[in-house]
Amino acid sequence: MGRKRFWYEDAVYYALDVKTFMDADGNGTGDFRGLTDQLDYLAWLGIDAVWLLPFYPSPNRDNGYDVTDHYGVDPRHGSPGEFVTLLREAEARKIKVVAELVINHTSDEHPWFVAARAGPKSPCYDFYIWSKNPEAEPPVEIVLSGLVDSPWQYDPGAGAYYLHHFLDFQPDLNATHPAVRREVRNIIDFWLRLGIAGFRVDASPFLRNHHDPPEQLHDLLRDIHQWVTERRPDALILAEADLAPDELVAYFGDSDQMRMIFNFYLNQCLFLALATEDAAPLVRACRTLPVPPPSCHWLNFLRHHDELTLSQLNRQSGSGCTARSAPRSGCKSSGAGSGGGWPRCSAATAAGSSSPSACSSACQARR
Repeated sequence: MGRKRFWYEDAVYYALDVKTFMDADGNGTGDFRGLTDQLDYLAWLGIDAVWLLPFYPSPNRDNGYDVTDHYGVDPRHGSPGEFVTLLREAEARKIKVVAELVINHTSDEHPWFVAARAGPKSPCYDFYIWSKNPEAEPPVEIVLSGLVDSPWQYDPGAGAYYLHHFLDFQPDLNATHPAVRREVRNIIDFWLRLGIAGFRVDASPFLRNHHDPPEQLHDLLRDIHQWVTERRPDALILAEADLAPDELVAYFGDSDQMRMIFNFYLNQCLFLALATEDAAPLVRACRTLPVPPPSCHWLNFLRHHDELTLSQLNRQSGSGCTARSAPRSGCKSSGAGSGGGWPRCSAATAAGSSSPSACSSACQARR
């Protein structure tokens, strides 16, 4: 007898930003009530799950990925009660709701970071990654080259530099630190108890202190997997990781880390095939992608909220990815996805819709 299959393995996902989807109270910002009112429409589309972009309290300088409270909902979107109503009504229509697990960084306005600025005596100081002398630190990748000059930002309150892989107002959490890991477990508990069906783990490759060996990252991912699945055995754990396919296999582990990983490589080969009017890159990608372990899968998609990137093609020798083969759709091509920035071209506009808020993406695992 074959193994039990989980719902996420052949699901169709619909990603949306609550604030741009549907405004029920007429104040100009989308809200949970508006989304709840449109669940019948989403069910009519035939989707199995809604992936919600961050809806947590935030200054919203990076589309909500600069979180100030991992346990709350932004009052601009509605109340916690209205969010619970959304979950209940979605369940009644057999639609799963997936949330963002944003634990690579916080906003610099997060209470943890505000407290950490008091210096090493603060109990929150080690929640973040500090240095007195960044020049003596191991090299750190700048994810958003062109938007930031350095991954280190000086904080006069702490008298030290803090690490940020992304924007300078998003200090990196020291995610492998025991105290932060306890907080991550608490965050997971909180949302699973409300009825969330799983998480997209934002910026998965950067969830470790740059001094830690790579195994520390995978130890954290195993911890997240165990914690999530003990509470909800069928939960989705989805990695956002734009790496070469042979590097990504380690993120599945022995079916004990990520259950799904965004298939950035296939997506990039698809756009290369469209741009060159040649299916060869797509065929090559399908033939060379590693086979995930049991119960693990690649999540195939056309577009979502990240910048369109051809980074993996640029790293592949002989890929034929040149300036002339850049996408013709008007989408910006950059070296790395922003993790939170809006793309120049959303799935809605790519599909011919006149309203970008109609659909942020349609990620598909079976179609």
